[in-house]
Amino acid sequence: MDSFEDFAYQPLRHESEIRLLTLAPQTSANTPLNCTLSHVLLPEAPRYIALSYHWGDPAMTTTIKVNGTDLRVTINLEAALRRLGTDRESFMGTDQEFFIWADALCINQTDNQEKGLQVPKMRTIFKKASEVAVWLGKEHDIDETSIKCLYTETAPGIDRDTCLSTFPIFTRLLGRPYWRRVWIIQELAVAAHIRLYCGRYPIPWQAIDSNCNCCQNGHPADENVSRFIMLRDIRADWLNRRPIYLLDALHRTRSSSATDERDKIFALLGLAWDREYFIPAPSYMGTFSDTFTDFATSLLKSNEPLDFIYLRIANREVDGLLPSWVPDWTDLDDPVAHRQFDYIMLHVSHKSRRAYDGAEITFSGPELNAKCVLFDTVDGLGTALTSDGDASAHETATPDEPAYPYKSQDEISHIVYQTLASTEMFPASQCKTLDSMPSDLYRIWRIGSVQLEEMMPTTASHNLSNSICTWLAENRSFKVHGQTIEYWTKTWSKLPNETDSVQNEHRFFNTIRSRMRLLMTKSGHLGWAHPQTRKGDKIAVLFGCSRPVILRAYQAGYRIAGDACLSGQSIRDLREMAIDEEVENVRIL
Repeated sequence: MDSFEDFAYQPLRHESEIRLLTLAPQTSANTPLNCTLSHVLLPEAPRYIALSYHWGDPAMTTTIKVNGTDLRVTINLEAALRRLGTDRESFMGTDQEFFIWADALCINQTDNQEKGLQVPKMRTIFKKASEVAVWLGKEHDIDETSIKCLYTETAPGIDRDTCLSTFPIFTRLLGRPYWRRVWIIQELAVAAHIRLYCGRYPIPWQAIDSNCNCCQNGHPADENVSRFIMLRDIRADWLNRRPIYLLDALHRTRSSSATDERDKIFALLGLAWDREYFIPAPSYMGTFSDTFTDFATSLLKSNEPLDFIYLRIANREVDGLLPSWVPDWTDLDDPVAHRQFDYIMLHVSHKSRRAYDGAEITFSGPELNAKCVLFDTVDGLGTALTSDGDASAHETATPDEPAYPYKSQDEISHIVYQTLASTEMFPASQCKTLDSMPSDLYRIWRIGSVQLEEMMPTTASHNLSNSICTWLAENRSFKVHGQTIEYWTKTWSKLPNETDSVQNEHRFFNTIRSRMRLLMTKSGHLGWAHPQTRKGDKIAVLFGCSRPVILRAYQAGYRIAGDACLSGQSIRDLREMAIDEEVENVRIL
């Protein structure tokens, strides 16, 4: 009997009951581990170790004995249990039984009802544990000398040369799959004591923490280090009793992953003080689409920003599995979603939302009914960059003959500048300073005054310069009221005080990096649109949403393609301009 499906779990009969695993003493490294599962009441549980680990490749398994029955588990879990067994005396001493809590064995993973009841207990399980043992996997590319180098980092007054020498070791350690698990956020945040293992080598938490501080002071941004900093900061918030909000936790952990999509939300509930407003009790009885739709419904009913309906990555298909107004919380780790999520969390505050008319929405299963004005139609679209800096395969669209909303050539010139400066796309406080930005990037604003090839060697990074030059080459012929973008930039000599603005250069770079596309509407307005936008899509002003939304006709309603920004037009301006238009209720599918 090797599968979990066939294993005879005894049911948990009491609300506070959990299972603990007892390891029999190991007689040989070659004999299977022998374990026993027992039931205890969590408030009365004996001292135990909570195991925090990565499940590993499900195709690579081995056999252990549980309650006398052979059971197949991943090699990584077996290695973690075996390693803890060799350290049992340091954990418990010689005269106590050695209890371990490991989710894959202590929760019946085939019983969705039990999972829904046990998941809310996990915060208490890890908080109450004598220690949380972190298993990073076997040594592989980490040797004893490397580990000793990490220990050196804990010494006071560490010099920068030592920091530089240990950086590759440190980032390899933090690059292991374990650190990407969303579940570890809660497991480590609430832990009283943490002990890490990389194969046979124990690593103090302080060694990782000190290396992280060193990296912050002496190295460029690294995604693995940034992920650990996020985890460390959430742990500090928890230990210092600072409130953690569910949306903030989702925002901070957007690069973390879960095997079960529903766990992207459920794994954070134990940390969130406001969880009762959104998900009073996690349930594994429905699909991930059910869970995400229910959460989005609760989110919007609780007066959170309607802007969440356009939160999506660049490649999310408009006709995907989820309702288009429901964020896919498992897939928000790209520049487009980062821009949107940062904007919503940083700028669409409760105070600023009062500046917009309140949302008027109702729900009907997977449908969202919203009050809006279908303000305009997409007419022309530029080329977006891909994630690797190449031109996008999305089809461009040449505008027809749009209306002419601007009063003069100077006004058009200013609007083109304002669009490329992305002043509506990135509010000032959201525009992060980029230390690596080349000092002569202002030449971008004068496309017509310099050959693109001349820019290549003068920028700080080949990848950066290549991306910028690619975008310029692909979009310099984009038409704005009969003239190209290149033509309009040559008129910027009339704007001497603006064209050298470093902040605007940063906004421009952030905008093209987030893969937005130049947009021309049928009424002649210029702006930016989400990469999934197509010619003929509608631009809607939804009541309660701080930015225009791109809608695509679908069956008897619409699906959301993304968000848009129209230069020189606030959401109030758009509403006032559309005052005579018919306000209608649309079905968003």
